[in-house]
Amino acid sequence: MEKRQELYKGKAKTVYTTDDPHLLVMHYRDDTSAFDGERVEKLEQKGETNNKINAFVMGKLAAAGVSTHFVRLLGPRDSLVRALKMLPVECVVRNITDQGACIEIDRGARLPEQVNLAVARKGRSYLAEVIWRQANLVGLAFRTMFTETPESDLDARLRRSEKKKRELQRRINQLLGEG
Repeated sequence: MEKRQELYKGKAKTVYTTDDPHLLVMHYRDDTSAFDGERVEKLEQKGETNNKINAFVMGKLAAAGVSTHFVRLLGPRDSLVRALKMLPVECVVRNITDQGACIEIDRGARLPEQVNLAVARKGRSYLAEVIWRQANLVGLAFRTMFTETPESDLDARLRRSEKKKRELQRRINQLLGEG
């Protein structure tokens, strides 16, 4: 599988497109950083080691029946992975500051410890870490802010459709005496 265009570059990995739109190449670099990226150095064989560890962990997850993005190793520093789309979780932002926010989510919704909070009205999204939970309220501490790219028409229609579905499901539950 051939690496094509760089799609994303993080602190220790770079993700590239391939000739297949459903697959990506994840390249593990030897970069290390400290002080929020102010000091960057190379650590020999870090990329190779991380690639092998990732392949091992993903193999164990697959053996246990857990689906992952991992397809196979391509080389010492490269893995072939599935291109995935993040699933949105609707929330109400109750409080927001430059440092964080309090959000309200549906009672059944589950959030990972790190989330991307998109605030459409502000045209921003934040990489955030969950710092507390209380019932359906979640406290977030912002790590990074991004200027958001405009949402596509298809994404907007999908969000409206999902919201309408939830509203209809709540109404059905009310009528059946379950809500």
